[in-house]
Amino acid sequence: MKQQSVSARVVRLVKFLCFFILVGLLIRVALLFAEDKVAKGAAAYAEKISEEVFTAGRMLRSAATNGGATVCELFVGSVPMADVQRCAALAAERSEDLQVRRCLKALVN
Repeated sequence: MKQQSVSARVVRLVKFLCFFILVGLLIRVALLFAEDKVAKGAAAYAEKISEEVFTAGRMLRSAATNGGATVCELFVGSVPMADVQRCAALAAERSEDLQVRRCLKALVN
């Protein structure tokens, strides 16, 4: 087997992923067309697929963020973002510094 450089492998991976995504999109268009049976036009299918792609992107971003936060919690000992947001919301709702300090102290210790 011929050895390849890292950049050649990355390019090959990107090409494979692009091909895989293209095939997936074509299959999804075929499923939408078979589901509807009435030819709506390319614009309607493009709109539906773009909504699904944006939803998938948001889910992927959320999963990546949660995964990164979990890794940071395990290796660095950082505080989960949800807990910090809870303390920040507490500060926004009430202007009592003591409760916010207790909340943040509980997170750090």
